[in-house]
Amino acid sequence: MKIECLSNRQKAFPRLLLNLYRGRGWGKSYNYFKYDWGMLKRVELNFVPPVFVATITEACDLRCPTCLYGLQSKYYLNNNSYMKLADFKTILMDNNVSKADTIFLTGGEPLLHSEFGEFVDMCKGYGLKVKISTNGIKLGEIEVSYLKALDDINISLDAWDSNSFKKYRGGSAIQWRKIVAGMEDIKKLGIKFSISFILTTNTIKEIMNMLEFADYIIPDTVHFHNINPHGSSDIEPLTKQCEELKYLDFIKSRVHYPYDIVVSHVFDTASKDFYTKRCVQPWYYFCFNSQGDMAPCCHIEHNNYMYGNLFSNNKRVNNHRMVCFRADMINGYGFLIDGPSCKFCHRRFLGDNYAVYSRRKRSWIK
Repeated sequence: MKIECLSNRQKAFPRLLLNLYRGRGWGKSYNYFKYDWGMLKRVELNFVPPVFVATITEACDLRCPTCLYGLQSKYYLNNNSYMKLADFKTILMDNNVSKADTIFLTGGEPLLHSEFGEFVDMCKGYGLKVKISTNGIKLGEIEVSYLKALDDINISLDAWDSNSFKKYRGGSAIQWRKIVAGMEDIKKLGIKFSISFILTTNTIKEIMNMLEFADYIIPDTVHFHNINPHGSSDIEPLTKQCEELKYLDFIKSRVHYPYDIVVSHVFDTASKDFYTKRCVQPWYYFCFNSQGDMAPCCHIEHNNYMYGNLFSNNKRVNNHRMVCFRADMINGYGFLIDGPSCKFCHRRFLGDNYAVYSRRKRSWIK
């Protein structure tokens, strides 16, 4: 039997042994074991979520029409809050971050934070893998040592030239030139990075332009993410029923790419799974913003009233509202379809990618 066919509980013991073999230590390894055993089973967590997602600032120097925060709430477009380093340290210490595996420093635009490097140093001091997603405008202004310390850098592009950058990200030609120059610089320094594009039924028609730009930059990986419209009637995600899927099938007919490619989940709206699939993020992720407001996942708005605040609720991930959310996730499938943030979220199908290309094997492995 393939390991992919096993449940998380069936994977728990082998993964515990594998983590110990890889030298992750008993604390992290046993914590991951308890996650495997409890996810989608326990409404109260007896483990530290393996991944912390810290929105260190809501400020952003772009106004992308497809931004998930902008689609959810115009509040984000006008909020320029920055997390204090002391508050960040308190959150990490109070929530046993040393048992976690990874932390995402995100935003907004995380590189706008004047103490970004100090955040990286603090996270590495706790033995965490540190990952970021950035629009890339400030890449050239960040000290190289901090960029080299990162375990993963994803540059969210959604564009391939200054005209498409203005259309899809609301940015200027000057900003676009900064992004390209920043990628060229870190490429010369040997720093690995990935680039990503959001796909809709409209933007997928430009996928060859995206790949031509990738051929010029040659990142480590190209990610194509299916859009989450968050209830917007103006944006259509990719489904297996849409005719635009032919564009993905065309790129899969080629095998010459000098980088890896990952195409996220494409929804099958005719399947039962689309209506019943439950999401692991309320167990896997620990999400908070610069004010300490929490969210059950990275695609739902942080909200003190709905999900609690880390500075005012000592139960944190097990406060009443978060527990109720997990209970709904386990027992109440209906809200997944009614909720605009969950219905077309590809993270509900985490790991079930539509297509994966390996440059090492020079073939599509899915």
